[in-house]
Amino acid sequence: MPRIIERWMPETVFGMATTAAASSVVLWALSACGFALLYQLENPQLTAFLFSTTGSLSYFTTLGAKAVIIWGPVLALVISTAPRRWTTNTW
Repeated sequence: MPRIIERWMPETVFGMATTAAASSVVLWALSACGFALLYQLENPQLTAFLFSTTGSLSYFTTLGAKAVIIWGPVLALVISTAPRRWTTNTW
């Protein structure tokens, strides 16, 4: 995800920070939707129950946040190698 997002960001330290933040938000949203989809495929009645309660959105966003925490180090490694791919600026 960060490799795709960094195409539109400036080749600066601010661009790297923006890429990291945007990648984290996209990863969070995609993983929360992915968990909701997996719950739906596994047991549709359970998903209907979860969406009928008030805490269902927070449950899936919490699962998404846990995925971001797990993938955070990998994301940091990919972002830290961004200056190697810069074409106009140098580190």
